[in-house]
Amino acid sequence: QDIMFPVVGKPEKIYYPLEPSVEDLYDDTIEMLAPKPGQVGLTYNRYMAIMYLIPEKKQEYKSADVISAHLKAIMKTLLLKRLDSSFHAFEQSIKRFRDSTKMMIDMFDNGRIYIAPNLPVNEYLLDDREDELIEKINAAKDTDPSIMECEPAHFDQTFLPSLKEDYKLLMDLATRWGKVTEDSKFDEFLKQLRTEFIQEEKNPTGKMVIFSESKETTRYLAGKLADESIDRVLLIDGDSKAA
Repeated sequence: QDIMFPVVGKPEKIYYPLEPSVEDLYDDTIEMLAPKPGQVGLTYNRYMAIMYLIPEKKQEYKSADVISAHLKAIMKTLLLKRLDSSFHAFEQSIKRFRDSTKMMIDMFDNGRIYIAPNLPVNEYLLDDREDELIEKINAAKDTDPSIMECEPAHFDQTFLPSLKEDYKLLMDLATRWGKVTEDSKFDEFLKQLRTEFIQEEKNPTGKMVIFSESKETTRYLAGKLADESIDRVLLIDGDSKAA
């Protein structure tokens, strides 16, 4: 059928420098997201609530510890990937993590904590839809028997202090990243775009496809390109499925 497949070359690394202060922040963040034994770092306990239930409550959930560990691994991987996707996407993810942790702390203060194991939590978390997840929990709590309404006394006494410690760390990270104004990754990308990527001898069509792990990165990138008067951009992400 005259189908021809292009010969794909090996990926070529393109390095971009960071200002010393941002490089230090980047290193501190990596240690915070994936702490080594003995280091202070995030526990991700916001996503491990069922592991900290007292035995009589915990028995309602099969493989509670395994599920909790899985969610922790997902969140750690997600944040590490977002950090390398773009500082913008990472900052947004950290703010959501901070706010969701505060939401759990507030539930303790209010005396009611909801747990919803049958909702597609992983899908919502990976797709930046935590606000929607909370709405689903509130909408289904009266009809879904798997959603448990707990009291603070139903949790191990170490759980709430660990949430508060995580909240402090997340507040600090969100504040520090909120002060970062440089984007050397975009600067290098823009330079390569203008000098290499769409040069006629290398790219006769003048077209290119950019993939990103996060839709927040692609939307951010489209906006930045528009600021540089590069507006012939077709943006496609998970929200484009219905189009």
